Amino acid sequence: FQGISSALQHLADVGIIEIAGGLVEFTHDLIQQHVYEGFEQEQRKKLHLQIGLFLGWKTSAVNLLEGDFKKKMYLSHSTNDISVISERSLLCIATDQINHAGPEFVEASQRNVFAAWNLSVGKEIS
Repeated sequence: FQGISSALQHLADVGIIEIAGGLVEFTHDLIQQHVYEGFEQEQRKKLHLQIGLFLGWKTSAVNLLEGDFKKKMYLSHSTNDISVISERSLLCIATDQINHAGPEFVEASQRNVFAAWNLSVGKEIS
């Protein structure tokens, strides 16, 4: 981690990213877009899946299959703002990320869970 830490610190020192707590944020959308487009499409899809899985499992969405969805609150840290995000919003973001990955990266054993997440988000939006 030492190499990654020093590289991130260098990027922060030159103004490309900002580091707040455990979060890293690009200082401008165009920088983020350029970095994102530098990844091969397959890498991007895998990254979307990893982000979606991380966020989704932070919710109690796995309980959707039993119909028990608790309303926990999570903090979203931004450089200048701290706002509260409901589990449903977090699940919506997670589902969107997983959908960006596409079905070819989703394991068969996970498809029922993701289908339930999509159904829940769809009901919430409509």
